[in-house]
Formats: sequence, structure tokens, C-alpha cells
Amino acid sequence: MSLMKYICHLALIVLFSVAYSKHTQANDFNWHGFIAQGITQAKSSNFINQDGQPSFELTEMGINASYQINNKLRLSGQAVYLNGDNRYSDGIRLDYLFIDWSIVSKLDWQLNAHIGRFKNYHWLYSSTRDVPHTRPSIILPQSIYFDVFRDIALGSDGVALRASINSQFGEWDIDWGYGNTPVDKSQTQNLFSQWAHGDIDLKFDHKLSAYFRPKETNLQLGISLLDSKFEYLQGPEDMLGDGEARVQRIIFNAKYGADRWDLVTEIMQERVIYDDIIYPGFHNESKSQGGYLQATYHLNESWDGYSRIDLFDLDKNDRNGQRRQQQSNNTIPNYFGYMDTATIGLAWNIQSQWKLAVEFHRVKGRGRLAPVLVPDLVSNHGEYWNMWAAQLMYWF
Repeated sequence: MSLMKYICHLALIVLFSVAYSKHTQANDFNWHGFIAQGITQAKSSNFINQDGQPSFELTEMGINASYQINNKLRLSGQAVYLNGDNRYSDGIRLDYLFIDWSIVSKLDWQLNAHIGRFKNYHWLYSSTRDVPHTRPSIILPQSIYFDVFRDIALGSDGVALRASINSQFGEWDIDWGYGNTPVDKSQTQNLFSQWAHGDIDLKFDHKLSAYFRPKETNLQLGISLLDSKFEYLQGPEDMLGDGEARVQRIIFNAKYGADRWDLVTEIMQERVIYDDIIYPGFHNESKSQGGYLQATYHLNESWDGYSRIDLFDLDKNDRNGQRRQQQSNNTIPNYFGYMDTATIGLAWNIQSQWKLAVEFHRVKGRGRLAPVLVPDLVSNHGEYWNMWAAQLMYWF
């Protein structure tokens, strides 16, 4: 267990111990939780499981809490249990646990520092994807919110700064963060392949974002930047060798809200560089592009309908995947070079703390399926495939 992970676990124990001690005031401590269970299926695809059969492994349970230490310091944490088949590792994890230090608190601007395992606030839904009923859909657009990277992208162990500024032109939110995240064995194999027996070490993860909301409008505009470096250490009888990977991403986003409907979009370009991993001297650099446009219509107080178009190209210079197919001596079909998805869904807000959502996805291509480096050609066949999901959510 890493030192940071040990500290996080210890701090979580301290958080709950302090919270229930007789010296703790009720207004100093807040806690909430959620439970969600669903069923999903992705035929002819390994996105959910290997056999394409309906799966009940769509379980999410979590509890989060915060304790106000004094007027400057707050401790916040969340632990969850997830069961998502191939989408992410099954088990309990500590999503975040950090000290929130209020450095500046004035009428027109605030500055906070988050120290520990802090949350990722840099994409529109990165800070809320861990809580089912706050997501815009059961399964997020994979061009931006690649499920295999869920634990890596949710937060980092390190330090972050968050600033909110209220100017005469509107409101600004500026976020910066630097740290790293542990990568377990199952994540390693999801990222590279089932034959990867080594370890991935995330050396650093550097993020910066800015959001602007003009005065007297329902519009928000944003930009976010990411730069991260991974190191792969070869394991015994490993088909891969020691090497490095670099991921750099830029995202432009916008959202607009009206009385009965909302419109959201995020567009990204991601530069990925591999060195030496396949064999000594191997070098590959590509620029992926993708993004989505989602519309949500509020039918009434109880019902919401949503639809989305999500597009992704693994290499902007090889959008149809033909070059990759040729370079693999025709072993990797061209449709592993892209993945475009059309989604429709319906959400029923049953009561104030209950929600039921159902959705259907029609998918063209397989460029956003794991493993990333060596595709699963056995479980994935054909350019077109379907996926559906239903999930019941309760929070308290």
C-alpha cells in the first residue's frame, strides 16, 4: 500500500471517528449516501462483458462526508463500491479524501486549496460522475469520459487550487491541480491488454481549466488542459516491455439552460505518445478527436428526456481506420479506429430521493473499447452494435 493511500485510509477513519464523537456539533458534520442498481447489455461487444448477455453488474453504493474543522479548514471524503463488469474494476475504492483550505473568502472572489486525494473539477461531469443521480445519463459519452479511465480521471493524490471570481462581465471559475493516481492490475490490463503482466505508474497528472458565465445569461463557456505521463514496468513473461506513454488533452465545452431544456457540448483533442512499450525503439504518436452534443428536455416535474450524439476518432489523420488496418496486416479491422454513438433516454424522478433511468445506444465502430493498446478481436466483431441500460437510484 502506498504512503498516500495509507494516509487516505487513516484520514477517512479519523473523519468518521471525529464525526460521531460527543464533541462534534451537528452543524459541523454532514454526510450523504446513495445506492443504485441496474441492468445493462451490449451485444457483440466486450464493453460490458465478454458474452454480450444482460448483466446485473451495474451496482453503485457510496457514502460521502465532510467535517468543518474550523472556519478555514474542512475535511471531505467519499468511499464507494462499484460493480461494472469490464467498464471498471469491481470493488471498494476511496474516491476522494482531502483537506479544503479556504485561503481567501471575499465578496467578489474566493480561493481554496485542496490537499490530499482531490476531485477532478476540470470537465463538466468529472466531479459528479461518481454519484449516479447527478450524471446526465447512466453511461457517459465515451469520447470524453472513457470508463476504463474512471478511477484515474476522477481525482489525484496531490494539491489543487480553486478560484471563483465575480467580475462586472460575469463569473469565472479557475481550477489547477497536480498529482498522481495509483493504477491497479485490472486497470493495467484494461488499458493495455490481458497479456500485460507489468505495472503502470502514473508519474504525474497536471490539469488546468477555466469556466466563464456571462452576466444575465444562461450560458457557460469553458476550456480545460491536461498533461500526464505514464511509465510501464515489464512483468514476468510479459509480451510488453518497459516504456512510457504521454497523454495531453484540450477540451472546449459549453452549456446553455432554458426553462424546459438544456444543451451541453464538450469537444476534445487528445495527443497520445507511446515509447518503447511494444519493443525497444518503438515510437507512435497520434491525435484523437471527439466530442458530444446532448439535449435534455424537461417534460414536467417528474419526467426528463435526453438525446445525444457522441463522436470519436482514434487518429484524426486516419478517421476511417484504414491505415491502422493496413499497418496491422489486416488483423485489426478498420472499425477499431472510430466509435460514434447515438443515445436516447428517459428519466423518471419518482420521488425527491428516487430516480429511474432507461437508455438505448446505437454504436458505429469500436475505437473506444478496452483494451486500448491491443484490441479484443474475439469478443468484438462487426461495425455496428447496440447497448441499453436501466438503473434505479436512491440517495439520502
